[in-house]
Amino acid sequence: QDPKMLAMDAFICTFPASMCQLWMAFPQSHLVFLPAHRYNLGRCTAKEWIILNNQIKALAKAKHNVIGALSRYDMEYLK
Repeated sequence: QDPKMLAMDAFICTFPASMCQLWMAFPQSHLVFLPAHRYNLGRCTAKEWIILNNQIKALAKAKHNVIGALSRYDMEYLK
């Protein structure tokens, strides 16, 4: 309920990119998802990884979000 947080236009997620899940609670904001190293870092179980993958797919459907990768490693995972 922090007015400053609610006023944010965009969040940039780079490292660890899985922390982007925190900012998904702010649907009015744009998300820039650019994993710099192992986008799934901190997601240790298959269930956690599947949830993150599904959330990234949902982010990609919204044209105001940016999904990319800063390394070939993460690009291959995001395919």
